[in-house]
Amino acid sequence: MSVLYSSMLISFYSLYGVIFTEYGFAVMFLSVLICCISAVRRFPRLRVWIPYIIIIFSYEALGGVYRAAESIRGVFQVFRLDHAIWGFNLTGVLQSTLFSNTFTEFMIWVYALHLPLVVFSAVFLWYVSKSAYFKYLYSLVLVVLLALFTFLVMPSAPPWYTGQAVNLLTSTSESGSLYHSLSSVVESDPLAAFPSLHAGLVILFVYGLWSARRIYGVLAIPIAGLVLLSTLYLGQHFMVDLIAGGIYSLSGIVFSQKLAPQIVRR
Repeated sequence: MSVLYSSMLISFYSLYGVIFTEYGFAVMFLSVLICCISAVRRFPRLRVWIPYIIIIFSYEALGGVYRAAESIRGVFQVFRLDHAIWGFNLTGVLQSTLFSNTFTEFMIWVYALHLPLVVFSAVFLWYVSKSAYFKYLYSLVLVVLLALFTFLVMPSAPPWYTGQAVNLLTSTSESGSLYHSLSSVVESDPLAAFPSLHAGLVILFVYGLWSARRIYGVLAIPIAGLVLLSTLYLGQHFMVDLIAGGIYSLSGIVFSQKLAPQIVRR
């Protein structure tokens, strides 16, 4: 899948005339590197962690492509679909109803948890349950790369981009405050709303911990719920984006259930 994604990036870079970013080049290089290391049995532990590096660089390699796609093909308007389902602007109503400066600051911290939760899940599951770890790893790889394929083919606009909600990550604070310091970290790709990777990652977080032990999964559910709420409240996603992220996660879970046991046995 990494090689397939790299091939798609090359095609899109050529199609839209985007100069290769340093991340774009890195993901091409790592695709070859992972194949080489996988063939060397002296580095079994290193092989296990390489997919996470691939995921990070694969996401960063989108730089420049989505903006070129926007100018040529336009942006997919998720709001029309979301409004057709609920009958009103769900994200905007939720944001205006719950708004307060204190709650906004709390939600930003929660919103930024999606990547730390990936790191925590990987380390925790590695030491607690190898079987659960591999289920989590392979579902994560599939979900992220499927989402990246979607972002390449169909750049999609978040609520704040279309004026259906306020971007509370950047518009409610002064320079140098918490809002500005975090916004550059947690909002790196403005046209990657559908599906929501926040939703996909936190659902897999619950799945991974549940696979290790049910009590861990139960404890993870409230955290995942807060992250999902933060995506709506901060104006970063429509409910349809979250549903799509859940569907992608479900496909990753089914995939891992089939593949991970075979990997563990080997």
